[in-house]
Amino acid sequence: MSLTETDLNHLTTTWKKQNFDHRLADYKHRLYPEIDSPHSPLGNYFTYVFDFQRSQLVYLSRAFSSLMGYHLHKVPHSGLRFLETILFPADLPAVYQGYQKIWEYLGHLPLELHHQFRAALDFRVRRSDGSSAKILQEMQNFVCDNSGCIVYVAGRCVDITNWSKGPTISLVMEDPNGIQCHQIPSQQDQIALFLSNREKEVLKLLAFGLSSKAIADTLDISYHTVNTHRQNILNKFGIRKTAGLVNYALNHGII
Repeated sequence: MSLTETDLNHLTTTWKKQNFDHRLADYKHRLYPEIDSPHSPLGNYFTYVFDFQRSQLVYLSRAFSSLMGYHLHKVPHSGLRFLETILFPADLPAVYQGYQKIWEYLGHLPLELHHQFRAALDFRVRRSDGSSAKILQEMQNFVCDNSGCIVYVAGRCVDITNWSKGPTISLVMEDPNGIQCHQIPSQQDQIALFLSNREKEVLKLLAFGLSSKAIADTLDISYHTVNTHRQNILNKFGIRKTAGLVNYALNHGII
């Protein structure tokens, strides 16, 4: 499924003919009634309103600062650019692939159903203190113009770190006709696919703190072979030291 040039021209032309009201001081509460509430059954969250036509962030709840540690005034209107700075670099291509799938899906969805569309995408980010978090971005309210084209997207970003830490990006899209689910591998997923079974065994034993000699004894292979596997794994991940490799693999859900 792909968005054709005709589809793009139609959407762009329709949007340019609209008159948009950017006075969101009270309008945001109609978009999402609990927009300043920081809690849900899934975990703590912050809410946002995004101008879909201009690709600008027009509202971010105060809970963003307490959850992520960044000051609101430091977040530029172009929320996607800020997202690039705090996303795990290996997740960035997968996240944009997820957004592209959402765009393509909307391009083929009848305009009269746009306001009933829902989507959710999860990804890993860095808080201001350097710690990692897994965020579930829920796009829950699509506000459309008089032609059915989306003007604003309102939703929330939930901290799901406690129950999801893996690198795979999950995307769910829903409209009245059904649900689509996608698993989009991050770069770590793709690299892990190129590890041999023996390299995976060595990596797991390294994570347990075993030395090369201990790993050789455990796997009944030579000391030299273990060191060869260690170096191959380091080369594949582009990391120089074993301690950094183990920490990286654990933090990214590879082992």
